Amino acid sequence: MAKAVRLAALALLTIPVAAAAQTTNPPAAIVEAAADCWQVVGPAGVDQAALVAKGWKAGELREKTGKAVASPLKFYAKPTSTVVVMVLPNSGACSVVSGVTGLDAYRPVMDLLQTRLKQVEPALKAGRAGKNGAAFLGGGRIALIEPTGTKEQPSVRYTVTAESAAKKGR
Repeated sequence: MAKAVRLAALALLTIPVAAAAQTTNPPAAIVEAAADCWQVVGPAGVDQAALVAKGWKAGELREKTGKAVASPLKFYAKPTSTVVVMVLPNSGACSVVSGVTGLDAYRPVMDLLQTRLKQVEPALKAGRAGKNGAAFLGGGRIALIEPTGTKEQPSVRYTVTAESAAKKGR
């Protein structure tokens, strides 16, 4: 499990996080977004069409002037949520970053996530990752969840990638 955690952490390094700017979301919304990410990641990468089929709509970064900003990241959102899903197509990584209501809200997100992922992946293995994180392994996927942000604006970051992509260092 420790090796899997290190590989998943490598995937995290490719995804920039603007945690402090994230909107606060309830744990259930964060967990559902994370479960959607889990389900669309496979050996061939991220199935963006499957993400869209789950109700996520593609968005883009724009400057204050309205001009589109080129980015290798693909952003997705749902009209009923402020959770943002980010996909880095070339790495096969899918990530969720969201603000939480406080440091005490992080633990329920982790617990709910483990329960939800076990629903979609019954053979899921889970373990600690670092001081406050958790890692999940199963179905050819590796995921890592950990707190991020600041004391004033706590956030949670979740990333899932295909095990084969993590092993290749993508």
